Amino acid sequence: METRGDRLKKARMDAGYTTVRAACDAFGYKYPTYAGHENGSREFDFDEAERYAKNYSVDVMWLMNGKTPAKGERAEVIDIWSRIPERDRQAALNMLRGLAKKG
Repeated sequence: METRGDRLKKARMDAGYTTVRAACDAFGYKYPTYAGHENGSREFDFDEAERYAKNYSVDVMWLMNGKTPAKGERAEVIDIWSRIPERDRQAALNMLRGLAKKG
C-alpha cells in the first residue's frame, strides 16, 4: 500500500529533485524533518502537505490520501479552502461545523 511518504517521494522525484538534500536546499525544508516525512518515520499534516504540493505542483489531496482530485462542488470547496489565509481557517472551520449541524 502506498503511504504519504511514498507519494511525497514520487512528487519530489517527478519534480526533478533526485535527492532529499536537493529538495531541502531548493525549498528550505529542514533535512531531518523532511527525510522523516518521506521515509515514514514522521507524519506530516495538511499545512505541510499544502506546502509540498505547491512546491511540487501536485494535488494536496492526492499527497494526503492518494485520491484523485475531487470534481464539482467538492473541488470548489477544496479550492476555496486552499485560498483562505491560515490565520482565518479556524473561524472558517467553525462556521462550516455550525452549518453542518443545521442541516
